[in-house]
This record gives sequence, C-alpha cells and structure tokens, in this order.
Amino acid sequence: MGTEDPGPDGSGLTVLVNAGPWLPVPCSSGGVEAVLAGLIPALRERGVKVVLASLAASTVEADELIHVFDDRQHHRMGMAYTRTHTIAHAHMDLVLERAAAGDIDLVHDHLEIVGAAMLGAAGRTVPPALHTLHWNHQKDTDGYSRWYERFDGRGRVLFSTRSEQQRAALPDHLARQVLATVPNGVSVPPYPDAPVRNGPLLCLGDLSHARYQQFFAPACAELGIELEMAGPLCGATSAQESAAMKASGVLDNHPAYRWYLDHVAPHEGEHVRWIGVVGGQEKWARIRRAPALLSGLGHGMAVTEALMLGVPVIAPRPAPGAMTQVEHGVNGWFFDPGDVGSFAGAVAQAHEIDPAECRASAADRTVDAMAQGYIRAYRRLLERAGQHAPAVYQPSCDHG
Repeated sequence: MGTEDPGPDGSGLTVLVNAGPWLPVPCSSGGVEAVLAGLIPALRERGVKVVLASLAASTVEADELIHVFDDRQHHRMGMAYTRTHTIAHAHMDLVLERAAAGDIDLVHDHLEIVGAAMLGAAGRTVPPALHTLHWNHQKDTDGYSRWYERFDGRGRVLFSTRSEQQRAALPDHLARQVLATVPNGVSVPPYPDAPVRNGPLLCLGDLSHARYQQFFAPACAELGIELEMAGPLCGATSAQESAAMKASGVLDNHPAYRWYLDHVAPHEGEHVRWIGVVGGQEKWARIRRAPALLSGLGHGMAVTEALMLGVPVIAPRPAPGAMTQVEHGVNGWFFDPGDVGSFAGAVAQAHEIDPAECRASAADRTVDAMAQGYIRAYRRLLERAGQHAPAVYQPSCDHG
C-alpha cells in the first residue's frame, strides 16, 4: 500500500461479494475470480469487512465464506439447460438469505444476469447492489445485451464498468444506471530488468471462440511461429484432466469442446501447443519470455499483466469505440481480423515496442487503485439507494 495516496477508508462497511458458483477464488485460469483474488485483500486492508459468496474450495482470505457447492461448477456451463439452470439460482438463494440478515451494507455482484435479476427482484428486502459488468456490450455474441438493455434496477441495483470505452458502448437505458467506472487491477511483482522475449508467443485465457484462438492456432501453424495457449478447456486445467473428463462423458456434446476439436486441435503439433492452466510465478515467467501476448479481446487481466511486465500485446483491430487497452505502435499492434499476412506483420514488429511504454500504459491498473475506486463507488451507492428496509426475505430451501 502506498503512503502518498491512501485512498478512501472503508472502515465500517460490510460488503457481500458475490463471485458466483462457477470457479473458486482465486482461480489460476484468471477471469472474474482472479480480479476478486486481488480486490478482496485490498478491500480488507482498507477496513472493509468482506463476506464472500463462492465455493467451499475458495482460499482467498475473507471475513466469512458462504457457499452451496464445494468445488467448481464451470464444466457444467456448456451442458443442457436442465443440468445447469439450478446452479446459479441455488447459489443466489443463499446470497439473498445472507444479504437480508441485517449486517450487510451492500452487495457487490459479479454473477452475470442471474445476480442482478434476483437482487433486483428482492427489492428492499436486501441491501442495495453494485453489479460489475465484466462483458463487453459491443462484442456481445450471447444475447447478454438484450437482457441488460431492458433491466431496471430501480435505484437499488446499479452498475459499474471497467473502462470508459465499455461505458460509452452501452445502450442509454443501461448507461443511465452506471454509477462508476473502475478498471480491473492486478498485482504483479516489479521486475527491474527488461523482459526476455526469447520464447514462444503466448495466449492466456479460456479456450473459447471469443478469445480468437480459432485464428491464432491455424495462423501460427501456417507461419511456423511457436504459440503456447494457456488456460482451461471446458473447465479442465491440464491434458490429463481433459482426458479424464472425456472418458467420463462430461464432455459429450459439450459445445465448447466440439469447437476446440473443430478449430484448434487440428493445428496443434510442432508449433502450436495447449499447455493447460499456468499461474503465479510460472505464468509471469512465461509472459516475460514471450515476444508478445496474443489477445482476441485487446483488454482484460492477461493484457494488463503483460503490459505491467513490459510485454507488448497483439490483438485484432477493434471496431471504433470498442474497449481495448492496446495503443497501436505504443504498447502493441493491431492486425486486420482474419488476415494472416497482417497478423504476421504485427508479430514481426513486436520487438519494436519499448517495454517502458508497456509498463507506463498499465501503471494505474493496480489492485490498490481498484480497491480505492470501488470503495468510492460503495459510498456513492449507499448515498443513492438510501437506507434499505428491514430484511424479510425467506429462503426457499435449507442450505445447512
């Protein structure tokens, strides 16, 4: 924690942080859980009492952990609706029960759609909620936008975005309900020396069409460029775990697994490899060895980590106004989507990027800055929402 700008004090606040039931906090695959693994300790250092709603397998230190499920449910997300629809709702029933106990000041919700919907429906039986939008409206391909465009939190459920670009892309009805913009922060140890950049290109994150691996894998195979893809595959963290899930039938008819078999697996071999999930020191070491990080999104935790470590980012050229942390020619390069030649040119120019410029572009995306921003947002939420009525919410089932 810095001494020059201690930021807002969170003493006296009790916040229920709803991580959802899919992955533990922290999770080596990154995502929302990685954000919360940095945010929760930073909030507690500033005096906030944190009640975490997640999985029993979560190990981040909180003042209280509540859960319905013991371990990850992420692998079920691609299954038939009849096998998945109860998961988020059972988790949220417990969240509402705990939120209504009388000692919670507000809920910081990270469970897309279901979290905001149930908190909004509960009205004044639960404290007000801040729902962080972790998806990019302009890049929405799963119908999220249609729901969020209609949702009205009635001043009890308000929103935060992760960048001004993301906020600007929202429809007016949703944008009017945005209370604050708080960039995700990461905690990366400082490396005084320059990155090594003598290893393969690196792509971090879930294997998913949204992350552009269906382009990166064949392009690198065609060009003879080494690429490592690090991240979970349908919840599997390694080739061994993936094989075990396949043998047990968990991956039967899983759409994400079919996508992987069709678009990524055929290109794995001499130059392209899926290496499973890496985290901590191993992840940072791999980033520092990479000539560049490949990102289909142009923003996110992996991008911030790479920039903090002085490594440039290569991403597809975004639509005007789309959320991105990449500045063309400053901390990375854009290529024309789907154009292998344009991609090859960006890779060839990666060495021209100054590591100092990369670090400078991510200097304000620390966990301390994130915690300060959210505490300010919490205070504003309480001012806007006013005092909530006494809790009367009755859970529909006994969670033990």
